[in-house]
Amino acid sequence: MALREYELEQEFVDPSSEQDLLLAWSESGSDFDLLGQRLDPALFPACTDQFLAIRKAGPHPVGKTLYWSQQQFETSISHLRLLLHRRLIARLQHRLGELLFDREQSSDVFLQALESSAKMLRESSPSQRGFRARSATELASQNLAMATERIELRRLTGQPVMGIPSGLKRLDHLTNGWFPGLHVLAAGPGAGKTTLALQFAAHAAATGSPVLFVTYENSASNLVLKLLCARSSGSPNDVERGFGDMELLKHTIAENAPWLARLSFIEGDSRLRSSAVEEQMRSLMGPHSQPGLIVFDYLQRAAHGLGYDQLRQNVSLLSGELRDLSLRLNCAVIAISSQNRSSGDYGRGGTAQLDSLKESGDLEYSADTVTLLTVPVEANPVPPTRELELKLAKNRFGSVGSLRVIFRPDTGTFREKF
Repeated sequence: MALREYELEQEFVDPSSEQDLLLAWSESGSDFDLLGQRLDPALFPACTDQFLAIRKAGPHPVGKTLYWSQQQFETSISHLRLLLHRRLIARLQHRLGELLFDREQSSDVFLQALESSAKMLRESSPSQRGFRARSATELASQNLAMATERIELRRLTGQPVMGIPSGLKRLDHLTNGWFPGLHVLAAGPGAGKTTLALQFAAHAAATGSPVLFVTYENSASNLVLKLLCARSSGSPNDVERGFGDMELLKHTIAENAPWLARLSFIEGDSRLRSSAVEEQMRSLMGPHSQPGLIVFDYLQRAAHGLGYDQLRQNVSLLSGELRDLSLRLNCAVIAISSQNRSSGDYGRGGTAQLDSLKESGDLEYSADTVTLLTVPVEANPVPPTRELELKLAKNRFGSVGSLRVIFRPDTGTFREKF
């Protein structure tokens, strides 16, 4: 029986992305040779001749007419490497299919081919390429390019924050924005951690970043309603009970349409894995997008069903996966966490201690930053507002500190207290 002909490999070719990367490479100036060491013809099945011609000709004589940041090159190369790996899988799948339908071949031949194929695919996986040894000279050059890029960015924007801004100036001053890595936001029940994370997500989208919000607690529709009401100072409860201002709601949607298009949601359950989140985020970021943001709400719910008997082990596994995911995508991940009932001091609205993280263990070590939302002892709120303290208890690359915020549960907004 002959295997039906189907060019499955062609499903994993992106000519437009190949052409964009080749154009940027040809106009990369002094970085041309360094980038060329990471490119090979297999990445460009639709543009192989163009790749070979550029490699032979060298950098474009005009110089940098098209500016790409290091991040844009990394994202584009990763995208094409992922497609290359998919093409290898498709090619091997076709070969195994031929063996499967060849009645003259023994099952041992098929199993041997299957084992060798699995070994080859593991070794060629994009995730394994991250273990390439890199010289200090290469890394020093990369740091020099990064420093130059940051100086130029600060000159153009006048802003000292280089990561994705949170919208809270004091927090951004401490963290320098959300950088690629795992950022844990923890609080006791009902403290407003989902609302705060949603506000972070909306601000990131409004400032140009693609955002993916993975929710295990609330429906995506309800979260978007909260966002719209926060922007219009309305009440989600009024809308749900039939007292909503339709004209105001329509105006808010139209006014915020550009950044709403950059914000997406996944309603997670026990079947959702980080690989599916990665695939969705790559699609949102595209090959040339600026770094994005992923929010997990929340860590303990997402960790259920990962295979271990104890939740602590599942949380440890998931926190490691999320940090690896952030580094592969070069995007920030905010993971909402509960606090332990025994040490979280729920009666006072939570404690600002790292060991209060629920199933803390590896969690406090995996995180690049840990921010705790608590009720200060001397708080004197005026209803319906609440005065809370946002404490940056861990910051792997900078200082720790705290700020006071005013939370309005009725409209779902946080603002800094000055």
